[in-house]
Amino acid sequence: ATIAKANVTDYFGELPSQWRLDVGSVQEQEFVGTFDRVVLDMLAPWECVAMAAKVLRPGGVFLAYVATTTQLSATAEALKEDGHFTEPESSETIVRGWHHEGLAVRPQQRMIGHTGFLIQSRRMAPGVDVLARRRRPAKGAYGVAEE
Repeated sequence: ATIAKANVTDYFGELPSQWRLDVGSVQEQEFVGTFDRVVLDMLAPWECVAMAAKVLRPGGVFLAYVATTTQLSATAEALKEDGHFTEPESSETIVRGWHHEGLAVRPQQRMIGHTGFLIQSRRMAPGVDVLARRRRPAKGAYGVAEE
């Protein structure tokens, strides 16, 4: 929290009047008004989907960073089940070092990498149904076809 406050102050030259820092559990906060974004970096962001649905304006963005596929799945399912969000989109971020010496530019031969996932969705307007995503079923998803 101290570093975040210093970063905002350094960037703007002062603390903007619309910027507020609350330390504590986000699930226990009382929010007034609506927000354009909810950005989460925590162990269980799926626990905050209902809160995000309440505080995001229509079109507002839900974004969470998670480190594991289990967290990614739980967050995606919570967004889908909530019924207030568009189909979530996920991407993986990978960090790996590069070797550069003159024109010899290539990934390091030994990768000690770190991966993480970003999952995002948008808050739908009240009364608007989430569009059903049409996907082709996986081969064999419905058993063997009868002839």
